[in-house]
Amino acid sequence: LVPSRGQSLILAAGGDGTAAWILNTIHSMKMDPAPSVGIIPLGTGNDLSRVLGWGKLFNKDSCSAFQILDSLTRSQVAHLDRWSVQIKSIRQLRLTRAIKSKWMYNYLSIGVDAQVALDFHNTRESSLYICSSRAFNKFLYLTFGTQQAMERLCKDLEQRIELYLDGTRVNLPPIESVVVLNIPSWAAGVDLWKLGRDSEDGTSCSEDQKMDDAKIEVMALYSSFHIARLQVGLSEPLKLGQASQVKIKLLNKTPMQIDGEPWLQPPAMITLSHVDKANVLMLSTETE
Repeated sequence: LVPSRGQSLILAAGGDGTAAWILNTIHSMKMDPAPSVGIIPLGTGNDLSRVLGWGKLFNKDSCSAFQILDSLTRSQVAHLDRWSVQIKSIRQLRLTRAIKSKWMYNYLSIGVDAQVALDFHNTRESSLYICSSRAFNKFLYLTFGTQQAMERLCKDLEQRIELYLDGTRVNLPPIESVVVLNIPSWAAGVDLWKLGRDSEDGTSCSEDQKMDDAKIEVMALYSSFHIARLQVGLSEPLKLGQASQVKIKLLNKTPMQIDGEPWLQPPAMITLSHVDKANVLMLSTETE
């Protein structure tokens, strides 16, 4: 904690998961005034760090402690929407379990990209995982992405979920992933909303994406190969719409992730609703 300008600042040294954990902790402790959070990007994707201007990768050889503190003095407080994710599992015979609550700051996804993240997570938790370099992590993501391009475990996702935006059901084309975005960066810097094309039903999705407007953007991806093309700018995702509330009904067990935390989710009704705004620190220029 660094007191500055009459408030406390926190520097999160890590990736998106670390930043989300700190923001969750601040919210759970009901700190008032809430500290503002900056990021030293030590993760693999560092999507929130990119959006806030802290850079895509921390370089210890060219960034000293003095430069980090200087960045703190130049930073400005910004606001990041905090979303509640309520997961109500559905048992057979239509019995329900208790609701599980989570928070989302960056993105939520269901489908093939969550499957790749889950495969990576399981490998990292394995006793055989002995190398933790960023380059090796990217290699693993590439390997698991290629595997899903062949296996296609999330094929026909449109038949396994129901999607509702502000109460209206969305007709889904053949897809393998649905991504719900709060920030304009996904999968290590891809701006899906900017790249995307409007829905095939003619619905216009022309509003700009903002991280503090109490709206989230919903996209569809066609396959793991489609994701690879997106990452090099050779394809475009499908915009499904913007909403203040999103509901997703999972009809089958499906991989899911929130802010880089993946798991295999049994059938459930998932509801995303806006809660409030978290305080974050934004730099006017990107720090490499």
